[in-house]
Amino acid sequence: MTGASQECGLCGRRVCNAAGEWGECEGEGLCEPGTVETCSPGLERLCSASCAFGSCRETACSDGETRACGNCGTETCASGIFGPCEEEGECAAGDERSCGLGGTETCSEICAFSDCEDEGECFPGSTRGCERCGMQTCGTNYLWGECEDMLECEPGSTEDCGAGGIRVCGPTCAFGECQGEGRCTEGDTRDCGFCGTETCGSGGSFGECSGEGECFEGATRRCGELGGEQVCDASCAWGACEGEGECARGSTEPCGNCGIRTCRLDYSWGACEGEGVCAPGAMEACDGGGDRTCLESCGWGECSDPSS
Repeated sequence: MTGASQECGLCGRRVCNAAGEWGECEGEGLCEPGTVETCSPGLERLCSASCAFGSCRETACSDGETRACGNCGTETCASGIFGPCEEEGECAAGDERSCGLGGTETCSEICAFSDCEDEGECFPGSTRGCERCGMQTCGTNYLWGECEDMLECEPGSTEDCGAGGIRVCGPTCAFGECQGEGRCTEGDTRDCGFCGTETCGSGGSFGECSGEGECFEGATRRCGELGGEQVCDASCAWGACEGEGECARGSTEPCGNCGIRTCRLDYSWGACEGEGVCAPGAMEACDGGGDRTCLESCGWGECSDPSS
């Protein structure tokens, strides 16, 4: 019925409009009647029947009683009042933060960040060499872009030239002079490609390059995931991967007391961050007697009863 109203939400009201539909809930309060909210350590306030919080008052509790607080922390009652929140985790469950190569860490139910997930390939703005002496740049999406500024040829490649000649691409990605022009004597050989050999056939011209290796002597390339480098040897084969760092850029690993460290651009580990206050399984004496044990979250558990 138009003009009729009814209660809604937190002590609000809504009115039936001319279309016979309920309007929005208006005039709501701040809380659900009967709920209790902590003002500060040791103080709380009660939501009244009008959906408004009353004044803060001391929280009554029994000595030794505990309750959850903050980010997986604990408040302990002493002299009838709950103390400050202790042993909190590093985050609130469900929170997210950026990590590594555009990845994401999510806060778990124990208030600790998970491993870095959904990472990209590289750090934005970093570069690396690519085919034909070109260059790739890492984009803002943490992925390698297209190979740009490529030159004439790939080092070690060959092409025919002149009258039966051949020219070889050098380490600067440019072809050298045309060599071996003219006819040849059957059985003659000459170097070609990556340490390969061409043999002159019965028709007086050199055949295809055979027995080639992998690379042009002296050429270099990146190897591994840790910033290593390989050098092409005199047999046109890649040498061992040398000079690698400690870790892959942007990767993470646990460290210290539930901490995390991230691999830097120079392939070395950064400082350990986000550590807890103790090592899981460690024990220490409590001021009031008894002892307590460090939890898996690297925070102290409750003190044991010294009388038991």
